[in-house]
Formats: sequence, structure tokens, C-alpha cells
Amino acid sequence: MIKQTLLFAIFFIHSFLFSQKTNTDNKTTPIKEQIVLQTNTDFYLSGESILYKTICLNQTNKETITLSKIAYVELVNSENISILKHKQVINNGISYNDFFIPTNIETGNYKIIAYTNLTLNNSEYALKEIFIFNPYVQFPEKFKENNNNPEVVNLSNSIDGNTISSKVKSNKKEYSKREKVSINIDDNLQGNFVFNVVKIDSIPTIQEQKNTSIFSSVYNNLENQKNTASLPETRGEVFSGKITSKNDGDDLENKKIALSIPGENFDFKIASTDKNGNFKFLLDSFDGEEAYFQVFEKDKEKYKIELSENQNIKTKNIEKDIKINPNYANAFLKRSIANQIQNIYYHTKSDTVFAYKKSKPFYYGSDKEYVLKDYNVQNAIKEVFIEIIPEVYISKKDGKQTFSVYDYEVNSSDIYYNTLVLVDGFLLQDVDEILTFDPAFFTKINFVNKGYFLNKYIFNGVVNLTTKDLNYVPKLENNYIINKKLDRPQLRKTYYNIDYSKNNLEKIPDYRYQLCWKPNVTEISSQKAFEFYTSDVSGNYKITIEGITKSGESVSMENYIFVK
Repeated sequence: MIKQTLLFAIFFIHSFLFSQKTNTDNKTTPIKEQIVLQTNTDFYLSGESILYKTICLNQTNKETITLSKIAYVELVNSENISILKHKQVINNGISYNDFFIPTNIETGNYKIIAYTNLTLNNSEYALKEIFIFNPYVQFPEKFKENNNNPEVVNLSNSIDGNTISSKVKSNKKEYSKREKVSINIDDNLQGNFVFNVVKIDSIPTIQEQKNTSIFSSVYNNLENQKNTASLPETRGEVFSGKITSKNDGDDLENKKIALSIPGENFDFKIASTDKNGNFKFLLDSFDGEEAYFQVFEKDKEKYKIELSENQNIKTKNIEKDIKINPNYANAFLKRSIANQIQNIYYHTKSDTVFAYKKSKPFYYGSDKEYVLKDYNVQNAIKEVFIEIIPEVYISKKDGKQTFSVYDYEVNSSDIYYNTLVLVDGFLLQDVDEILTFDPAFFTKINFVNKGYFLNKYIFNGVVNLTTKDLNYVPKLENNYIINKKLDRPQLRKTYYNIDYSKNNLEKIPDYRYQLCWKPNVTEISSQKAFEFYTSDVSGNYKITIEGITKSGESVSMENYIFVK
């Protein structure tokens, strides 16, 4: 039997299928992935949301690529401790979401980092430094600016005219509250862009010098990157682990490991260990968090199974010594009150969240089904199989009861492994656990009564029992099985944009400091305007269009409006 290793297969795909030809020597060169990061601003109060977007690029020509399928984004404090972490599904080379900043967070310097497993292998990541102020606790002395100037500069009198792009044009410069704004861009571009409108006066600016290149977020100085490579996630999530034996010298190679993610639309996979007992699973569906990993062997009690922990990423230290003028305190108070009001009324203006497509059982289309309510009541589930389901029979093997199916396509089942028995998608290796259960606990039984090929193994059919409330609780009394809550990707969302011409929101307060955030702009046209509405908060707002064109050129344009 040929040994299959997921690591080799994916690296093979990475090295050859995703390659490009050079113009000079006509040789194939593997694509080197790079990730860039965008955020809506660099100064936040607790209770606000950090809006972010990532773009994956070909490092050579800066074109957007669809190589990795999973991105990681973290909020990290000044001590390099990860406070919040997201796993993102990459679609068409991009991902976007937001971190809600908790109210118990400390005031101080933070950074947002983004990476994929491929960029980690190159010791590369994207980073943006931010500052978070917590108005609910006393202002820390170390961040106070020693400035006796009682005035805080009003940005309306200090906007640098050199930063204003003549290509970003608004229908006027001053707007009333809740008025529609129309922004035209005097250019035609295709690529990946963010359209961002945020209030900017009466808050500090962290960036001392403006860098107009989106590529300035890229760094390559990971300090603790291990020598072992991270497995590229080019098809989905990868989860890995290892088994060990109680007895030294036991063979660890080619042991079956089962992964069950129970539920109505369960996921079930089988992997094989290498000579060191390592195993890996690729998940290309993103539904379900509760997972069970178990050794699937007759002598399973001999083994202990463990999952690999994600490594901590140690990035560059924050060197800027941020100081804040205490005279901003009144502006912070107003902004904090506005945040609280916005959060209270969030349900009236919530974002649209999209669930991932539900997966179907691996045997879907090859199975037969018995719905138990259609048959006479039996005393135990064992009787159901005896009296109702003739295709499945129960026998004893090695002193334990087992399920088997009648395979009418072959004369002997000796070529098979035992029948796969599942409950809600959970692999049940000891069926004695359920044979005395009340049939009312179950709703249906699905089965495949012929040889079933899964991974490199052929099983004597499949039997899956579905409980009424999908609430079967497996026994976890041995080291060969573990339960793990998986870190699954964030759900995709579309950000809400208020439209006062359509919605009856006259009586709902509108204290938005973030007027608009469109992270999935793929085309900029002089014929198509960006539209949004102002809020009840007066002041100066910065309009930014930032991103990368199809040809890999960095774009950054901005202008300003005033709400009176």
C-alpha cells in the first residue's frame, strides 16, 4: 500500500502548479506569497471596532494571487502577547473583518499583524502600529504629554494641502447632518481597494510621517520562527498532531486517525501517521467547532493522541513612545459616549453575516435511509437493526458486538476493514455503548451496504445514526481520543451602510465616527460615484481610497469634507 503524506502533496502543488515562468531563462520559479494589511485608522477607543483587510500578493510583481486559503490576523500588545486572533477565509486573494475592542483593555501601544502559513515560512508578515485608549480607567501617566498648551489643534485649520488628491472630488465641501455625500474619482482602475471615511479631528495621529505605499506594512524579521515549515493552507485549514505509544519501540507508522466534527452536516475524515506518529487533516469546509480526534486501531488503547499548538509569532517591538495631550480628554469623552449610543442601537443597523455553505456527509448519494418514526416502536436500538433494517446485522468479533452490512456486490468481506459506525458523525468504535439506547433518542439511520473507499482504506460499508437533538456525548476515558474546540474562520460579512432615503431611522440616534468602510472595491470608475450619508457628529472627515491595482501598483488618494 502506497504511503500518502499530505505534506508532500501540498508542497508539490505549491511548487509546481502555482509557478510562473521567468522572462530571462524560461525556467519555472515558485511564487513567493506576500501579505499586506489595511486598517481604517490607527487610533481607537475601547468599545470601538478595528476594521481591517488583508491582500495576498505575488511578491515579484505585486499582483493579487489566490494561493493561500487561510489568513491569520492578530491584535498584539506591546509585550508581544496576542490579545485577539482571527482566522480568515481568503476569497479572490483578500479577506476582511473587524476586532471589537473590549472595555477592559489597557491603554497603550498595540499592533495588528497578518500572515499566512506560506508567509511565515519566509519569516514575513504584515504589521500596523495602533494606539488604544481606554476612557473607562484613569489616564496612565506614562502616556501623558508634558505640554502646558491648553489648546488642541483643530485639524480644519491644519490639513496639509499636499496630501489632498485632485482626483478625489466631492459634490461640495460642507455638508449638513444626515446628508448624502457623493464622491467621484477622476480615474479608472481595477484591483483591490478600500473606500474609507472616518472622523479625524480632535484625536491624535500616530503616524508621524505619511507613507503612501500600502507595502509599508510588510516586515520580514520574525525572531522565533522555527526551523520546521508551516504547512501551506492552499486548499483549506490544516490541523496536525502526533501519537505516542506507551511502549517504546512500537511502530507508529500507518496508524489510522479519525477526525469527527459532529452535527447535522457533520465532517468526518481519516488520516494516516508517518513513521514518527505525525498526522495532518485538511478541512475544506468551515462549519462546526467541536471536534474529536481518535486513534482508529484495534490496539488503540496503547496510544496517546495530541494536537499541535499554533506557534506564537514574535514580531518587531514597538519603538514609538506615544504621548497624548491631556486636553484631548473632552474629545475622548464625547467619542466614548457616541460609541456607547451606537452600540445600544447596533441591532437596528447591524452588518449582514453570511454562514458558510453546509457540508454534506461524505457518503451522500450512496446511502439508504430509515426514518424511525415510520416504523413500529422497538425497545432498544439493537432491536431496530434486527427487526427493521435487514441490510445491517450485528455479530460478535473478538468478544465485542459489531455492525456489519450485507454486501451483495462481493462474495467475501475479508478484503474490508470493519464497518464504519457513526453517531451524528462521531466515529463509534465500541457499539456496545448505544445498543441498549431507547430508539426514541434517534430520528433516522443512514447506511451504505457495500464496500466504501475512504482515504486509502476500504470499509465494509457505513452506518450513521442521527440523534433527535444531535446531542450524543462520546466517552472520553482514554488517551487515544481527545475533544478539541477548533479555531474556525470568522464568518464573511457585508458592512452596513445607512441609507436615509430608504430607511425609517429618523428617531434612531446616529453617532457614527466611521461614516463608511467598503473593503471589497474591485473597480474605480469616473462614471460611478461612492455614496454615503453623514451622521449627527459634526467635524472633519477624511476620505481615503487605498489599495493595489491589477498590475501591482500601490494607490493612495485622499480628501476631506466638513460636517456642520
